[in-house]
Amino acid sequence: MALYVNAYGSNFQKRKLSEDVTWWFIDKQLSRYKNLDIQIDLIKIDDVNGSCVYHENNTFEIEIDKRLDGDDFVSCILHELIHVEQHLKKMHGIDGIDQDIPYLEKPYEKDAYKRSEVLLKEYYK
Repeated sequence: MALYVNAYGSNFQKRKLSEDVTWWFIDKQLSRYKNLDIQIDLIKIDDVNGSCVYHENNTFEIEIDKRLDGDDFVSCILHELIHVEQHLKKMHGIDGIDQDIPYLEKPYEKDAYKRSEVLLKEYYK
């Protein structure tokens, strides 16, 4: 069992910040998990700011638009990490089929948007 966090793309500062935020989140929200692999790809994305894909064996791929800066960048990472937590803890029906629910009305999106702002403030403290 092991914990892996790796960021790829963009520049050194953004990769380091992505990894720092992720380790902080793991310590705060996911400390009981001893087997996680989180890959963060900092790339140009045109249709969303970020995404989170769950693969088997607690492996996650997060994509973040590398053009985001400052609080928007950190908040987006936290938002996607909340989706990691939701998958691991099976929260808010994130694994269910909810094609008929508008994006912003999905319970797991409401939760991620709300908590990412709270966690952003906590991260900077």
